[in-house]
Amino acid sequence: MIRKLFPVSAYSIPGSNCSPTGSLRLAVLTLALIVVLLSAITSAAQDQPTIAKDSVQVTAFTLSSYKGDYKTFSWVPRMQFRVNGPIASGSQLYAEFTVPGIGPWVKFDCKTQETQKGYWWQPECGG
Repeated sequence: MIRKLFPVSAYSIPGSNCSPTGSLRLAVLTLALIVVLLSAITSAAQDQPTIAKDSVQVTAFTLSSYKGDYKTFSWVPRMQFRVNGPIASGSQLYAEFTVPGIGPWVKFDCKTQETQKGYWWQPECGG
């Protein structure tokens, strides 16, 4: 048995010609419009390359000298990550590292190739 918990007048706006059925239709249409707009935004975002954040790895690459002094070792970052396609021909990927309070430290261009939607590319750069 189904009981009405609220009278029909609880769903209508006083002084309006809006019925409970009309309000329900309006709510459903509004919800449907929101879903359509969100799916359009999501599909537009999928047409751009994205970085798989769980794939980013930064390691230290050791250099055998520092400013020409072969008795002092130094290091630079080396980075691997995965980029989900599509990646257009001629696109450029790079990694830039900064030192807090100082600013840019080093910038590396990463090898890039055209990659179709649904595939991924794993560049390695730096070092």
